[in-house]
Amino acid sequence: MLFDKTGLLAAEEKKSPLQMLRELEVDYKFHELQDIISTVVEVCLTTENDEFDDPIQRANLLAEGRHLLKVLEVCKLLITDREKE
Repeated sequence: MLFDKTGLLAAEEKKSPLQMLRELEVDYKFHELQDIISTVVEVCLTTENDEFDDPIQRANLLAEGRHLLKVLEVCKLLITDREKE
């Protein structure tokens, strides 16, 4: 699977992505998803895994984690803005 496509989304989720985000928020609040991403990044950075020995790789992982957190914030704003309409 290529990561620039929506291979994990079901057909119905593709038709109504905002509804999918609303349903996701039933299972996970956005702050919980933020915590999960932060924890994954922390585990990667503190593990003995050779892939994160290089400081540049660790910096890249931190930047990617921040980007994912921004995506979550955008999703939350999209839902909030749509609900105001």
